[in-house]
Amino acid sequence: MFTKSDSDLLSEKLTEFKKLIVAYAKQEIQHPLSALLKWTLLGLFGSIFIFVGVLYISLGLLRLLQDRVAAFDGSFSFAPYCITALCLLGLAAMLFKRIRKHQ
Repeated sequence: MFTKSDSDLLSEKLTEFKKLIVAYAKQEIQHPLSALLKWTLLGLFGSIFIFVGVLYISLGLLRLLQDRVAAFDGSFSFAPYCITALCLLGLAAMLFKRIRKHQ
C-alpha cells in the first residue's frame, strides 16, 4: 500500500497545508484586526484630546464672563453659566448636524 516515501510525502504535504492555513489566517484575520485596533486607539486618543480642549475652552469662556463682564455681578451671577451651557449646546448641535450630513 503505502511505502515509507509515500508516508513521508503525505506528512510533508500535511505540514505544508497547515502552514498555508496558518499564513492565510494571519493574513485575513490577524492583520486586519490589528489595523482596526490601531485606528480605534488613535480615534480614542483623538476624542480624549478634543474633549479636554473643549473643556478648557468652556472653562475659559466661563471665567472670562465671570471676571470681565460687570453686568453679571450680583443677581445675574447665574448668567455666565447659562451662556457657557448654551455655547456648548450650540457646538453639540452643530457637530450633530455635520455628522448627519455625512451619513
